[in-house]
Formats: sequence, structure tokens, C-alpha cells
Amino acid sequence: MNEAERSRPKVVVLDHAFDTVDGERDAAARSGAHFEEFQCAHEDDARRAARGADVVLVNFAPMTRRVLTGLAPGARVVRYGVGVDNVDVDAARELGVRVANVPDYGVRTVADHTVALLLTLLRRIPWYDGAVREHDWVPAVRAGPLRGFASTTVGLVGAGNIGLAVADRLRPSDSTSWPTTPTPTLLGPLGTA
Repeated sequence: MNEAERSRPKVVVLDHAFDTVDGERDAAARSGAHFEEFQCAHEDDARRAARGADVVLVNFAPMTRRVLTGLAPGARVVRYGVGVDNVDVDAARELGVRVANVPDYGVRTVADHTVALLLTLLRRIPWYDGAVREHDWVPAVRAGPLRGFASTTVGLVGAGNIGLAVADRLRPSDSTSWPTTPTPTLLGPLGTA
């Protein structure tokens, strides 16, 4: 890296699950920042890649104290996703590194997938699939009743963005949805009902 590049802010993508990070690359260029892209899976790789970075975008790469210590003063870490499980938030706070996430990341796709899986189970698709693969065409009498959404009550543990999006998708089906958020009074001492 030459002297001119050293004076520019450094934006690093440590890892991602996208086809491209062109949007991030373009935003960095518009801001006059130096941009680097990696696919780090281990702490040592992340530490080398993030050294001196002003902004780090990360999906699953470990953002441990060792990685955070090597960032530029006042650095920012943005987690691609709703959580920050792979970021040592306490160390970040101590080191003055700000951490952000994307709270609505995947809400629609996860809700869609949840409803698809629910319908798959209600219609007994895995059971039918197994029978057909074993060359056993199953008469309806042997299969038993196939339930639909209208005859189903769905309990959603967690009334956050995803839980409410699932409830929204179930509403037109005439099913009954009960979104709730667990609280200490709802859960036992180990987080079980």
C-alpha cells in the first residue's frame, strides 16, 4: 500500500455470502476509501485482513478481541445479519469500536421459508416423498388426513420482525396465529416452558 492509500480510509469485507459486493465497493469508491474483499473463516486470517481497517463488514468471520485490537482507532464493524454472535461486543466497547448489525436482514426470506416448511409438514410432504422414493404409492386412506392452514393454530415464540412477518403470511389462510415473546415469567429457570 503506497502513502496515498495509507491516508485514505480502509473498508474491508472480511467475508460474505453474496454473489458480489459491488455495492459496498462502489460506496467505498464514492467515499474515497480503499476497499478490500476477503473470505476469512479463521481468526488469524481475519486479523491479517482487518489490520488497520476503519470499517469492517462481516458475516461469520470471528471478530475477537485479537481482531478488534488491530483495527484503526474509532473503527466501525457492521455485521451482515440480525445478530452479533461472532463479534466480541465487550472488547469492542472497551476498544472504542462501534458495532452495528442489519436488524431486518432476511426477515422476508426467513418468514417465507418458515411458512413453506409449515405447509410441507401439514401436507406430510416428507412422508409422501419417502414413500414414493421407495416405490410405494400411498393410497389416501393409508396416508390419513392432510391438514391445511384453516384448521391449524400456530404458536410463534418470538414476536420480533420475523415472527410478525410469519403471522402476516398466515393471516390470509384463516389459520390462527399466536405470536408471543418469551419473558422470564413465561419461561422456567432454564428458558424452558
